[in-house]
Amino acid sequence: MGSAAAFDAAVQLEPRLAAYSWQRGISLYYARRYAEGAAQFRADVAANPNDTEEALWCLLCEAQLLSLDEARSRMLVVGQDSRAVLRTAYDVYAGKAPLSVMRAYASGSPRDVFYAALYEGLLADATGDAEASRAAIARACESEYGLRGSGDYMTAVARTHRRLREV
Repeated sequence: MGSAAAFDAAVQLEPRLAAYSWQRGISLYYARRYAEGAAQFRADVAANPNDTEEALWCLLCEAQLLSLDEARSRMLVVGQDSRAVLRTAYDVYAGKAPLSVMRAYASGSPRDVFYAALYEGLLADATGDAEASRAAIARACESEYGLRGSGDYMTAVARTHRRLREV
């Protein structure tokens, strides 16, 4: 059973999990079930309006269905995320800041280096720039934080993305 199917089964068993299953949304993205993924992330933001990552993943799903410009026009509005690197990623994804501001985190904390590279790579993937995506995801995976793993689910996502896109 794939991860998307496993998350679907969990939500069927416990429907209250549906609005908090952001990991399900990521699995739906990689299963190419973009409309369902976008709906998952929209539900997540409705339940947790300050988490920027769900808005970013919603845009990634909708960019696959529509276009990046159309996805940007529908981008979810979120509250003030405490993580500066993700607030910056939000502005870049929204088209309100150049990619260079996200790249400035390359000299930041190990966590910020990882997240800036991850979200740069995911955005490049959404625009169809496979080479730029591979390079940024490799930076994320090979960063100190990415190598350490730290129990952070997103480090596993980066490794999974890398493995799936290298095929």
